[in-house]
Amino acid sequence: FANVERKKAELFFQIPDVNLQPKMPGLEDAVAIFQAVLNHELSPSGVDAHALMTEVTFDACITGLMVSKIGYESFADGEVPMQVGEEPAPAPEQPGAILGLSEPPPQMVPVEEQVPNIIYERYFWERISPAQLLMPDSFAKFNYDKAAWLGYEFEDDWEVIKKKYQLPDDLKAPGHSTQRSGLLKSEKDSSQWTSTNRARGQEIWYRAANYDPTIVHPELLRYFILIDGLEEPVKHVDSPYQQLTPNGLTGMIGYPIHVGAVRYVSDTAYPASEMTIGRAQTDELGKSRTQMLLQRDRNVPMRMGDIARLGGEAGLDKLRRNVWQAIIPVQGLDANNPPIVEVQRSAFPPEDFQFNAIISRDLDEVWAFGPNQRGQETAERKTATEIKNIQSNVSSRMDYERRQLIRFYVRGAEKLGSLIQQFADEQDYVQVVGQDGAKRLQAWNKTTIQGEFVYDARPDSSVRIDAGFALFRTDGKR
Repeated sequence: FANVERKKAELFFQIPDVNLQPKMPGLEDAVAIFQAVLNHELSPSGVDAHALMTEVTFDACITGLMVSKIGYESFADGEVPMQVGEEPAPAPEQPGAILGLSEPPPQMVPVEEQVPNIIYERYFWERISPAQLLMPDSFAKFNYDKAAWLGYEFEDDWEVIKKKYQLPDDLKAPGHSTQRSGLLKSEKDSSQWTSTNRARGQEIWYRAANYDPTIVHPELLRYFILIDGLEEPVKHVDSPYQQLTPNGLTGMIGYPIHVGAVRYVSDTAYPASEMTIGRAQTDELGKSRTQMLLQRDRNVPMRMGDIARLGGEAGLDKLRRNVWQAIIPVQGLDANNPPIVEVQRSAFPPEDFQFNAIISRDLDEVWAFGPNQRGQETAERKTATEIKNIQSNVSSRMDYERRQLIRFYVRGAEKLGSLIQQFADEQDYVQVVGQDGAKRLQAWNKTTIQGEFVYDARPDSSVRIDAGFALFRTDGKR
């Protein structure tokens, strides 16, 4: 517990601001607006990235993986007319046409289409339990967006599933499942449903070009929904977060199922966490402590007495009752040979304490935390130079792992930004800091923030004290 809580604070103390840089000229105004919009959407008023990172950082310490999903969803109630363009109005016959005179320019009239009436919409970036993650057994890379497919298991009320995935209203529930899927639970949890109208399924995203020979672009995604109890997918469509145009693919590049890790282990996509690596030592330490407690229980002080010399049962009873100023008759009283002696107890073997100290040092190496890093005093004294070297080595490892979390965060922010550029149709306002440092409200929608940008953040801006200036960048092309 102490190591996990300490590691969480070291890896991600606070949410850093995401900085944007234009990848082409002419985006100077757009970059300031889009940067303010993106950081606002990452705040608690938007997707609440702080809560998300708190959850996945804990997962990283326990399981080695960080799993989340980024997306956009909307709910419509009926349809409303919306202008999508203009067209010339049919003009009546004019006298000038008969005489060969020039005709006046045609009158333009709006062209309208019925579109869904959106009553609620939201962007989201939410944790998925690593126990529910699905990916190919053969995949063994550090960049999880390179997988041929990614998916996860879900379970919810049937009506919620239908609304979430916009399934047909007449689609019947497949029948409830009484067994819950595996989750990472530290508390006792019931294995039975409390509702009979729940369902379980899988959401799978895959690269369409790997399975459809008619698809050329390697980054085009499709996804399908499987529901336990139904033979066919209830939905199988192209990614709603991408658009294939003559100029290429726009929108989110990479999977909406956003996966990351703080370390890489050769030939596996499931890196071991500190909890996993130190499990054997922790079990040994627990066994050692159990043996010490058993020995302590067996070493309860015991005494033997010569009942004949103590005056029989009456004298022994006085000892048991510990009567004040009682006189206990003892035959043949001899101070050098008392009638009561203590049973010899076994001493704690010194190797028990040495064994515990060795295991504790092993765990300190696994977690990169010594007593000093946990705010504890050590029995032995160290020089200032030795303490400085220890802290420098610990900081190097922490800086490396912290960069992996920043990489996960910035890449997720880039995916979220692509959704904002795609779905922000309505005009909104955001507070922008101008060149003069003054704050002003700026109107914006998706047309205002179009363009390609480089996303970056300062790795040390997620810790309490800034120690320098360095940038982590993602140059993923859209």
